[in-house]
Amino acid sequence: MKQIIYFIPSYEKTIGSVTKIMLESGEETVVNIKCKSYFNRICREYTVDSFASRSKYGKLIGAINFIPIPLSGEMLLIPVKVRKPMVKGDEAMGYANFHQIKNCTKEKTGEGQLTFQNDSKLRIISSYKTLQKNIREASIINDYYKKEKGVLRYADLNEPITRAELTLLASLLLNLKNSLNIDNL
Repeated sequence: MKQIIYFIPSYEKTIGSVTKIMLESGEETVVNIKCKSYFNRICREYTVDSFASRSKYGKLIGAINFIPIPLSGEMLLIPVKVRKPMVKGDEAMGYANFHQIKNCTKEKTGEGQLTFQNDSKLRIISSYKTLQKNIREASIINDYYKKEKGVLRYADLNEPITRAELTLLASLLLNLKNSLNIDNL
């Protein structure tokens, strides 16, 4: 599956409201379904119950609406406001992949802009402070999700080793010694 950078609601002249998708490769595609339907489709592909996730992670960050939803270790969707609806029922919110965000900057208007790993940009019509809050909340959820699922990252080799890492390393060496029946280790 190609890595999604973001998907947002968009207006197309001949079609109406559609979902615009930016992929990691820089390829941009459009699908003729609403953004909410596309979000539900992705949740089904990753076998994630979005309602249960919203409830669980909403309690973690103390929020009711606009909850970041982790789908995997590489896909955590942050809700972002990208347009003002033209008519009632149109969507204003899209989703950006937290793991693809490189930078968050403040525009002259006070709105935020996301820059992604492939250097594509997305203007957010929420305030810069709101965007920063959403990214902080996504970071909290990301850390919780990775600890819960056992998704570990290798520490920077130039950093000192922690007591927990040292204990884990000693345990692994003892297990290796025992499995190889080595007495002089």
